[in-house]
Order: sequence, then C-alpha cells, then structure tokens
Amino acid sequence: MCTQYTIKFLFVATAMRILNLTPHSISYDDGQRCKKISSSGVVRLDQATKPSKPIDGFEVVTSEYGGVSGVPEDLCSGDVLIVSSVVANHWPEADRPKGITLLVPDTGNSCKRDKNGKVTSVSRFILK
Repeated sequence: MCTQYTIKFLFVATAMRILNLTPHSISYDDGQRCKKISSSGVVRLDQATKPSKPIDGFEVVTSEYGGVSGVPEDLCSGDVLIVSSVVANHWPEADRPKGITLLVPDTGNSCKRDKNGKVTSVSRFILK
C-alpha cells in the first residue's frame, strides 16, 4: 500500500518503498551503514528451453525468456525494486510499471564473500 502525505494542500507526495523481489534476503554493508533487506516476494521470468546438441556428454539447452511474473500489484511511482540481474536484463523498460526504479545487487569485486566464495554482503547496487 502506498503511503501518501498531503503537504500544505498543494500536492500529494508518495513515500518511496524499497522492495527486495529476490528469493533471499540481501545484506548491505558499505562500511558506514549495515542493513538486512528481507525478501518481499519473488519476480521471475517465464522461460522456455529447447534441447541443443550435448557437449562432452553434458546436456545443453537454449533459453528464451518471456514475460515477468510475481510483480506486486500495489506498486507506486517512486518504488524501488531489487531484482536479479537476469530479470533486470530481460524486463524491457517499456513493460515495467511507470515510475519504478530497478536495482540489482552488485556481486562483483566490491561485495564481501566468505572463505567459500559465497556473497555475504553487497556495498552497492547497479541501476538498471
């Protein structure tokens, strides 16, 4: 639900929400601010695969991505959605709800990883 505030009766401002639409929580730590962003749902792409020629005994397919599912119905202009890079890269801007911003966790060399290489936190997001 969008929270609206009337300011001096001149205009209505909508409070920005940040929604993590990946299947797991995201730990943000930039050295100044630490925050855990819990999942608010999951946005996924429809995917169709076709078998391809095996490579050295490994099964291989090609993929085509289609529509997006799991998008909350109550989005408001100004909302920020954190999604996977696959979703962000295959969700055309023209098909996105008006006024939203997409962010992707930056899991490149700026993130923190444990001794096994698993991402433990990100220090920034990529604007899509």
